[in-house]
Amino acid sequence: MVDWFARPSSVWWGFAVIHLYFLGWMASFFLNGDTFSDTEQYRQWAMDGYNPDSLDGKISPWVYPVLAQIPIFLANIAGPSLYLLCWFLIITALNAVGLAFLTRGARKVKGIAPAWWWLFFTVFMGYLSFARVEGITAPIVLIALLYAAERPVVAGVLLSVATWLKVWPAAVLVPIVIASRKRIQVLASGVAVTAVVGLGTYLSGGLPHIMDFLTNQGERGMQLEATFSTPWVWLSVFNIAGSKMADNTAINSTEVYGPGADVAAFLMQPLLILAAVVAAVLLVRALNRGAEREELFLEGALMMTTAFIVFNKVGSPQFIIWLAR
Repeated sequence: MVDWFARPSSVWWGFAVIHLYFLGWMASFFLNGDTFSDTEQYRQWAMDGYNPDSLDGKISPWVYPVLAQIPIFLANIAGPSLYLLCWFLIITALNAVGLAFLTRGARKVKGIAPAWWWLFFTVFMGYLSFARVEGITAPIVLIALLYAAERPVVAGVLLSVATWLKVWPAAVLVPIVIASRKRIQVLASGVAVTAVVGLGTYLSGGLPHIMDFLTNQGERGMQLEATFSTPWVWLSVFNIAGSKMADNTAINSTEVYGPGADVAAFLMQPLLILAAVVAAVLLVRALNRGAEREELFLEGALMMTTAFIVFNKVGSPQFIIWLAR
């Protein structure tokens, strides 16, 4: 049995079994024309269209970086009733590409253990692996990390694209910019991707909203699951000083309220920036002291991603996917 798990083909059997299991689980939803979790919001956006002015104050797709709208709208290609199935198939296809990159060529054998780790975490995360935009970005980040040492410019392009899908891949891009010998080219690739995204957004008439995903974050309060929300969660539990947990219907989020919560929410963004700067300084210091560049790619990505999670006014279980990848 141990020998079987060590074979390259076993990984693909595991991939098939796990994805078929989740397909069967989701069938109870999409066979009835339903969705679940965030895919319900995504389907609504796809049905409403791109124009946020028509949403009458409701949460719009611009709460994410603009490229997130591509998979969100693409999943509606077969109509609203099959939205969940198409969304699942998009993530499954990307997972298959990521697994192929992880287990091909020189990594055919040494990539088996990381591949099983990925599959284990897919099971561990349950439906969250297939219900959020993180499911789209995770395999892209995985492939980028595989390219980071030998082809950092390719990694830069992939991570820049992923960042315009969901912000967190920027935490992986920064260590590569710092530690790579081709940091100028990596930066240039990111600028080029951003220019293309900006031009496409301008041509589609959405340029005034391209930074909405940042301004929306700036205006929101402390989300229930965020690390620094813990004091107000307990104040709410014991009903101290009018503290409470309540839904922010404008952005479809549950937030904490109480003495000092607004101040904490205001401080979280500068604290997140400060944490990222400190992490970058530590990476530069490690590089100057002779640290291996390839190690800094991975260890720096873990450190920066952790900072993005801890010093964030938003919290969610899918953040574990960031760490797993």
